[in-house]
Formats: sequence, structure tokens, C-alpha cells
Amino acid sequence: MKTIGDLIEHNARYFGSREAFLYEGRRLSHGQFAERSRRLVSSFYAAGLRRGDRIAILAMNCQETWDIFGAAELGGFVAVPINFRLAAAEVLYMLQDTAPKAIVFEPDLLALAIDYRTASSDIAWIEIGERQQADWASPFEAFVAAGDPGEPPIRSGPEDPVYIFYTSGTTGRPKGAILKQRNVVAATRMNALESELPKGGTWLVHSPQFHIGANGPRLGQQYQAGRTILHRSFQPEAALREIQTERVTGTMTVGTMLQAVLDVAGDYDLSSMQAWMVAGAPASPELMRRAIARLGKIFVIQYGMTEGRVSGLYRFEVDPDAGPKAAQRLRSVGRSSPEIKLRICDEAGEDCPPGVPGEVVFQSDGMFAGYWNNSVATTETLRDGWVHSGDVGYLDEENFLFLVDRKKDMIISGGENIYSREVEDALSAHPDVIEAAVIGIPDEKWGEAVKAFVILAPEAVMSEDQAIEHCRTLIARYKCPKFVEFVSGLPRVPNGKIDKKALRSIGA
Repeated sequence: MKTIGDLIEHNARYFGSREAFLYEGRRLSHGQFAERSRRLVSSFYAAGLRRGDRIAILAMNCQETWDIFGAAELGGFVAVPINFRLAAAEVLYMLQDTAPKAIVFEPDLLALAIDYRTASSDIAWIEIGERQQADWASPFEAFVAAGDPGEPPIRSGPEDPVYIFYTSGTTGRPKGAILKQRNVVAATRMNALESELPKGGTWLVHSPQFHIGANGPRLGQQYQAGRTILHRSFQPEAALREIQTERVTGTMTVGTMLQAVLDVAGDYDLSSMQAWMVAGAPASPELMRRAIARLGKIFVIQYGMTEGRVSGLYRFEVDPDAGPKAAQRLRSVGRSSPEIKLRICDEAGEDCPPGVPGEVVFQSDGMFAGYWNNSVATTETLRDGWVHSGDVGYLDEENFLFLVDRKKDMIISGGENIYSREVEDALSAHPDVIEAAVIGIPDEKWGEAVKAFVILAPEAVMSEDQAIEHCRTLIARYKCPKFVEFVSGLPRVPNGKIDKKALRSIGA
């Protein structure tokens, strides 16, 4: 298998009648998906698109996005899923940046791209939905039906870009990460193996499709001749019903989503679940104890980013009751697999000894190929074939990776480096704290001061002084927050991570 297009055709040949996708009652087999992909390649080609041309997608979660991905994977186009939660100006920037030859959109989101239509009249517009609202756009199903189901007029190659996924932009303007076919093939194999996906299983996706966390498991399931169920958005009870009814074997959530599911799990039959991935941030031992008590030892913890997968904990390692060391390592993000090289580097590029924080640097065949139209950022991130993640972490004596901060989020107070993760862990150790986020705010005397945002459990009461005093029992005084604000929620980027940039804008 040299391209994902090869995988589509392989599954059509050997597993053509097996179900590949389920979305809102609509079921597609592997054979039907391959045919739709071939038809779309033909229709896009007839519309003037050629190898390497971009297809922008402006839609909430829907089967049509997977269809377009299939056309890119098979025909050498580049799929560009756009974050529909952004402002119109941000969407316009991404469209101008990638200059798509076709835009596929849902009517409710057209306003986000209407300025681009005014400026660009020579592109194909395709509208998703049963009732067409834009008479100047091609209806999606008619566009599919018009294509030839036979051999596509062009085929993808291993060096062809297949997706551009924009980063979440927690530290600056989003960058378009380019993933080539060979990168995605390698990442797909790793995903199937490292996520411990059963062959022929069913994976439930409720993450937004413009995020790599939705696409990776989908490809892993295709690699295992399985199927993917797609939800329009994350709804805990809907997810539980789907797991019970469709006998789902795997899914992915961030910690807060897992907690929301457990809160309403009740008497649902979840016995089919075999691999539950937790990503976005390490899960607390307390949360994992609760999850394992309800679902068993089925949890996989993974750490990665748009630019590539880095490390993970296998199911047999996620056991908070296997001793103090095992519980402590649940606060890690695991170890690198045989396919990934991982280093912790200081400012001079030298390897840090165990226990000493430095930048997380990694290398694999599945990592991204660079940033679209951004050679400066590519040079900063890709150095000598290594991805410099911008995350700060350390390795313990057995090479488990512990994250302590984003490099740009590190707090320097009175000349001392303070890692927000250490303070957040101290706060979260209190039984009344559900979640905490820490930032640095300007301070005339110390340069920066530590400020914490804390979510308390229902009915819990805590004062600012009590929170600070609790931290002093666990970490050095200079690391403890000087200010604590109790909140009902925390701002997040689409992958579920806390949006520190948004917190800093309101934190001072």
C-alpha cells in the first residue's frame, strides 16, 4: 500500500459488502465508498481540477466530508477541511492561503465564505444538502452521480499532498500542516496498531472532521477493514446509545468528554467496547479509576498533534491500581513506539538527562511534510528531519514522557521557571477540584505572577486562600498561584485542549 487510495480499492475488492460508514441512518459499504470516491474524482476532474489542486470543505460533521477525503486520497487532490467555528475573517484567510479550485459547503455556513466567492469566480462551488439554496452551486449528490464510476482519470502517488489540516492556533495564527500520502499511510498503520483497533471493528467519531483526531481513527478502521460511525457533534447520551445499539468497539475522547460520558452512563450496555482512546491531555488517576470501574481496562492514552503522533500508553499500562508507580505514570503520555524516535532537547539541541525538562522533539515516517505557504514556520519546526513540538516535557528513567507546559506558556517569575502543568496537577489533587488551568500574568515586581482558573465540583466551596494553601503542601511556594479565579468552564480549542491564549486575554 503506497497511498490511501490503494487502501480504498483494496477494501472494495476484498471487503466490498462490509459496512464502512454510518451517518444519521445512512450506511455505506466499502464498495459503495470506493465507487463514490471514483465518481467524485471524475467530476472534480471534469470541473477542471488536477493533481495537487485544493478542495476546501466548509461543513459540520457529515458523510460528504469523508467522501471528499476519499476523492483526494484516490485522485491526488488535496482536501482542506475548514474550522466552521472560526470568524469569517479567519475562514477568508485560510481560503486565500490555500486558493482552492473547489469549495464544498453547507448552506448554513456559506456566510463564512461569501467574501471569497465575490473575489474568486473561477472555482467550482458544490452545495451539501437535499434542498438546494444556492442556484449558482452544484448539488452535491448530483455532482457525485455525474462522475464516472470506472477507472479515475488521475491517480494519487506517494509524494502527493492529500490533506492540509490547520493547527488549532493556541499560540498564534493557525498554520496549514501538509500531509503527504506516504506520511498518511505510515500514520494509518501506526494508528491501527498503537490504538489497538480490533480487525473489523467499529469506531465512533464525534470530534470535528477539520481536526486530525477525527481522521486518524477513521483511517485506522479502514486499515482494519472496519467501519466508522460519525456523529454530527459530541453528545454524551447519543454516544452511549450508539455504543449500545451498534456494538461500537472503540472511540476517542478528551478527559472532559470522558467525564461527561461517565456522568450519564447509567445502565447502558457498553460491553462491546475494546479500545477507548483518551487524548488531548493526560487523564488523572482519579478519572481513570472511575472509568475502569465502569468499563474495564480498555483505555489507551495517546499524545500527538497535527504534525504527528508522539507517544502513548497501551491498555495494559493504564491501570491506576497496579501500584504507586503505575498510578503516577497515568500523568505521563506514555512512551514512543518502535516507529517513532523521541528526544528531549535543551536550548543547545543536546539531549536532556532523565527528569530534566526540555523541548519534545520527534521523528517518524508519519509526521507532516511542512506548513503550506509558510517556509519560516516550517524551518522553525522541522530541523534536520526532526519536528520541534513546542511542548516542554521530561523523560523518566524508563522513558515515560511527562508534559509540563507549552514552551511559549512557561511562566518566568522572579527569574524562576514555573511550568503550568505542575501547578495544575497540584490544584487538581484537591478532591473538590474538577479541573484547573494556569497562566502567567504581568507583575511589576516579579515580571510574571501565577494565576489559576479553577472549576469546583458541584456543591463544593473553596476560597482563594484555601486553594493557595493546598498548593503549598505539594509544590514550592514560588510556584503557587498568587491569584485564583473560580469559574464554571474553561475556553477550549476544537481538539479539546484548554485555550491558554483566550485565558490570557481575560486573565490580567
